[in-house]
Amino acid sequence: MSEQRPKPSFFTRAMIPIVTSRAGASFFRKVMHRIDVPLLRLTRGRFSFASSYPVLLLTTTGAKSGKERTIPLLYVQRGESVAVIGTRFGSTKHPGWYHNLRARPEAKVTIKGKSMVCSAREAEGDERVEIWNEATQIYSGDRLPADQVAVLEADPALLWVAVRRDILDGDSRVLVRDRGLKGLSGRFEAPGIFRVLIRSGTNIFGEGAAVLMRRDAAMAVGGFDGRRGYVIDLDLWIRLLLDGPAFALDDTLAVFRVSAGQWSVSLARHQARQVRELFAELRARPEVSVGRFDAAVGWLRAGITAWMRRLAYLVIRLRR
Repeated sequence: MSEQRPKPSFFTRAMIPIVTSRAGASFFRKVMHRIDVPLLRLTRGRFSFASSYPVLLLTTTGAKSGKERTIPLLYVQRGESVAVIGTRFGSTKHPGWYHNLRARPEAKVTIKGKSMVCSAREAEGDERVEIWNEATQIYSGDRLPADQVAVLEADPALLWVAVRRDILDGDSRVLVRDRGLKGLSGRFEAPGIFRVLIRSGTNIFGEGAAVLMRRDAAMAVGGFDGRRGYVIDLDLWIRLLLDGPAFALDDTLAVFRVSAGQWSVSLARHQARQVRELFAELRARPEVSVGRFDAAVGWLRAGITAWMRRLAYLVIRLRR
């Protein structure tokens, strides 16, 4: 969504391509906390490697060792609570502190030199989706694609812009290049686009990383709805299309990372059913005219795509 974000410092911008590389992620996963912990303590939270972003110190008790472990983490403020996300620099495994909190939820959090005792719990459902969306908004920094912004600024009627993306595994290796859009280019709108969409049997527009939308427009149609987790993004794209036009930018400007432990993998078994349900509801709308043959093609493709994706996830698990 297009909104104000903390502007990364020059140092942070310079570090982004290093940290997000395979070698950089591996290095910082092992080394960064050894530097950041004393640095944050010394400066009372005023400086760290992620100096432009909110960083806390999380102290947990080892699930096996029983010893205290402290690690710096980026966080999202949620009222009087804070949320942290266990990405482990894009690794396919959960970080150690995640396992520690699962075994012993009591922990200590230190923010800007002030410590507090807290009890951790794992976010689920709508709350999990909201936290993830807030985190991606905060930590995308100034890397908001200028081409997508330019398209929205040039046409105030457009509600969102989609681009192609590369699919990466948990070690940042490219699995698929230039994925998405099914040949779409330029402006498109409802109801004409719905025949292409339903016939595809999948989300041709991509995940949230591939779409830049107007925040007000998204809020006006209800935002993300977590009732169907696997198609949560596609459901919103459809509701936005019912409210106004969109644009397909024929360029690869995004990446989507898949790993054995991520949320979408655990939901993969629901993919075909949720896609079919969503498209059946869309087809039932009076303004949408999609024939039975196209609907049947989409129904079959939804099943085939789901099995292919589950097979891909199985391969990823075996490569761990």
